[in-house]
Amino acid sequence: MSSSLFFAGSEGHLSREEIVKYRTVYGKEFSSLGFNVLDPTLGKDIDNISSEELNSQDLELVDKSHVVVAYLPRPSDGALAEIKRAKQNKSLIFGFTDKGNDLPSEFKPYIDRWFSEFEKLRKTLSAYINPIGEYFTSAHTNNL
Repeated sequence: MSSSLFFAGSEGHLSREEIVKYRTVYGKEFSSLGFNVLDPTLGKDIDNISSEELNSQDLELVDKSHVVVAYLPRPSDGALAEIKRAKQNKSLIFGFTDKGNDLPSEFKPYIDRWFSEFEKLRKTLSAYINPIGEYFTSAHTNNL
């Protein structure tokens, strides 16, 4: 199964180095599960792109995604806009933090599942890529 994962985030309070570090680490994790990771930040010179253009590019990536994972150590208007767009597209939307915080209240109507432990998110995404019942749905059944 080839699925695209949009990696959203609220990062206005982080340094450029912190952003690149967390996006690289988690992006590799998502890729190792088999997702085509659509990351709006890595590989772009975001300091020289207008916020309007960057937002437009981000929403185009949301439209190409099957799953959206939002890193939410704090609320962000940009991340909320991406998540709302994903919900309109009927995408599966997960949110997570590694900071121990709760899901921001304004995100609750749009997040399908919140994770405060990355390993649990990883297991859930793994099951999405390789469903437990996949063998039973594709196995020969002798016309039964």
